[in-house]
Amino acid sequence: MAWAQAGSAPYRIGVLGLDSPIRQDPVWQTFTAEMSRLGYVENRNFIVELRLARADGKDLDSLAAELAALKVDVILAVAGTPSVLAARKATSTIPIVMLSAVEPVRDGVVASLSRPGGNVTGNSIVGLELLVKRLQLVAEAVGNPTRIAYLGSVRSRSMQHFEEYLTAMAAAARQYGAQVQPMLLRSIDELDETFDRIAHQRADALVLDNPAIFYLQAARIAALAARYHLPAIGDAKLLAEAGLLMTYGVDYRDLARKLAGYVDRILKGAKPSELPVEQATKFDMVVNLKTANMLKLTLPQSILLRADEVIS
Repeated sequence: MAWAQAGSAPYRIGVLGLDSPIRQDPVWQTFTAEMSRLGYVENRNFIVELRLARADGKDLDSLAAELAALKVDVILAVAGTPSVLAARKATSTIPIVMLSAVEPVRDGVVASLSRPGGNVTGNSIVGLELLVKRLQLVAEAVGNPTRIAYLGSVRSRSMQHFEEYLTAMAAAARQYGAQVQPMLLRSIDELDETFDRIAHQRADALVLDNPAIFYLQAARIAALAARYHLPAIGDAKLLAEAGLLMTYGVDYRDLARKLAGYVDRILKGAKPSELPVEQATKFDMVVNLKTANMLKLTLPQSILLRADEVIS
């Protein structure tokens, strides 16, 4: 291989994400393991340039510009659509690979899934279907809810489609005789106040949207849900591990393996414009039985049998 020749410089892979202990993240570890399987060993034939933004994401643009100035071989946008847009703003020539972007065609990130065009490719997620599924699951878990809170962030890219999402969720909630109560965070500093409002409005359950800042606040969100005895469902397994009742979302480890495959093909000369964007096809459902017991909630067997993992 070219990189094995004497004197060959290692590839430089830029990573644009949010501030977190990324190297301890199982998703990142899955990516590096798959890279190793493909013949790439960190600090031997590739090096990583990490640029991790603050929780509010306001410095994503400047960090993306740093990676572009370094002329890395590829940029991995691992903090959803905002990181993809920041990277694309910084460069139109360096290949950009998305770990997960919500509906990238609708947001103008790529021209189409089959032929993305430009310098962006990677994995995509259909956000609306996942939100509706999470609402259905938590409604089944609670049984006969009357009010279901829906918590999102105004900084989430999916909020561009908020009215459409809310309409679909309201229709799904009506099947259970419930109403949806939307709550939007302007800042993570409003988290405690927002949970207090949810409790005062007597919500029977909570559905979380999937902005990346929620992952950084997993322990805090789970603790607030426990404080108010609120059955809640999110999208990422780490939220259930932190103590949330349930999670249902894409299998991010599967996306990480695909991410490595994209990087491999690009480093071997493939053009991002010609690499089709793949929609997520694997999903995880995790139930925290300890939390259910704390909530004095008896989960239906239909829920437990569908779970990919039960934390007990």
